[in-house]
Amino acid sequence: MEKATPLPSTKNECITIPVKSKENILLTKTSLKNEGFITEKKSTKLKRSLSLKKSTDDINEKKTQTIKDSTECKVYLNPIEIAKPEDNVSESDINKLEKQVQEKKRLLENLNQAEIYRKLHDVDKLQELTVTWKRGCISALNALLTHLQTHADIDMAMLLNNLRVPKKLITLSQSGDLI
Repeated sequence: MEKATPLPSTKNECITIPVKSKENILLTKTSLKNEGFITEKKSTKLKRSLSLKKSTDDINEKKTQTIKDSTECKVYLNPIEIAKPEDNVSESDINKLEKQVQEKKRLLENLNQAEIYRKLHDVDKLQELTVTWKRGCISALNALLTHLQTHADIDMAMLLNNLRVPKKLITLSQSGDLI
């Protein structure tokens, strides 16, 4: 039969902790762990012992155990449900989930690379260089258009179409000039 052992309380509260033996504590309190009353080794045993159905069934039969310190305090233990693997999971479902995980990992890597790139390169300077490059391209296209107009009747829309320049890159005004 198990007995309850009191632990020191940091806030004048009564704590009931059922134990199998002095080394095997079944229930701990985080604040006591932080104060150093409960070691990591004992909290590891806590996880193992709570995952066992037999030890929790014994405790659930008793429902509560109490200890009187300055006031009476009860600790209620709920039964632990053991997770059962689903029988209706198919190989294709598992493969789909694995593909989704791989896809999300790739997306995360791409986002991390973009963040590193942003940290390495000044975004404002890059934008200034892009505007300068775009102005140079527009002036080169205007120079090419004036040279081609001496040989044939051609406008900017026709030139951009012949060069296969995407329409989303360069916008034309109503008169056909580059903006």
